[in-house]
Amino acid sequence: MTAKRLLPCFFLCLAPCVADLEQEYELLAVIIEALTVTASHIGKEKHLRNRAWAGRSHVGCRPQQYQSYYNLIRAHKPRSICEIGFNGGHSAAVFLSAAGRAARLYSFDLGEFTYTRAQVRILNKLFPDQIDYYEGNSTQTLPSFIDSHRIKGNARPCDIFSVDGSHSYEGAKADIVNAISATRAGGVLVLDDQQSHSEPRRAFNEISKAGWFSDIRCTGNMFNISYVNRYDASKVRHQEMTWCFAVLAK
Repeated sequence: MTAKRLLPCFFLCLAPCVADLEQEYELLAVIIEALTVTASHIGKEKHLRNRAWAGRSHVGCRPQQYQSYYNLIRAHKPRSICEIGFNGGHSAAVFLSAAGRAARLYSFDLGEFTYTRAQVRILNKLFPDQIDYYEGNSTQTLPSFIDSHRIKGNARPCDIFSVDGSHSYEGAKADIVNAISATRAGGVLVLDDQQSHSEPRRAFNEISKAGWFSDIRCTGNMFNISYVNRYDASKVRHQEMTWCFAVLAK
């Protein structure tokens, strides 16, 4: 069977594989909620007044999305996960919870929020010796990271690469291009903020036309994000969100 014919099978494996997956989701939700509460207590930013983080919603508030990330990692079993955008550490917790002790996470973040370094320290306690955190502009720190691995003979060190950084067209395009350079053929890019009208989606569509990906799957959903806690439905905000998985072809 050719690699091209195998690709759809890869995404079919993202469906739940064990009967107690719901229990895993519940434990994951507890970790994510703890990170959310901790960040809101540590952070001095005005938008951190509740778990929905006002106008700055995070993946930890969107169960269908972070569960699909979890399923991806469980199916793929990556040894090396890279991400642009650590922020409060929610996606990092999802990736490492699913990947297990053999995996390593390389995270690139601007470090613009007061809580981010504290969240890195917390996750380093939960997942000791599994996180390398690079602070600064990813358009500079990521190429340096790639160059250092190229010198060591591993020019494309990432099995999975999550792109959740700049929301501008130029910034998102630079992040995607750098992520492609860092990810091995057959690896998967995870792309957030891919609503049809968004600038990151425009950048992704443009790059996709160049033939970099062998398979693309995008999922959209309307979320009701509680301002109170993850069980509450009385006080919510509505948010449309789309995310994509793309298998790197070359």
